[in-house]
Amino acid sequence: MSTSTPTSDTDLARPEIYQRYREGWLTPTAKEVAAELCKASLTPRQAAQLVGVYSFTPYLDGLTSIDYGAWRLLCIYSGSVTADTHKDYVPDTSTREWVFDQGIN
Repeated sequence: MSTSTPTSDTDLARPEIYQRYREGWLTPTAKEVAAELCKASLTPRQAAQLVGVYSFTPYLDGLTSIDYGAWRLLCIYSGSVTADTHKDYVPDTSTREWVFDQGIN
């Protein structure tokens, strides 16, 4: 449930890259993806296998943006954010969607 920026001096990432998708998430840059891999102590190949993508090379080369799901999993594995559970979400009856409820303990 954490959306805070990592506190390491070497981590100069923008806080918005750690936000939830519906709360203002911005796509990380290639440099930010590389920094997160470093923080997780993963090679690009290990990270790709772990989060279920073919390759991290396009993300690291800046050829394409990493999708939210792969990024969020990488951030969970690196410890930059914590995993939400189904208990953290409630239905929004006005839109019939499940949304994060910050009021739930």
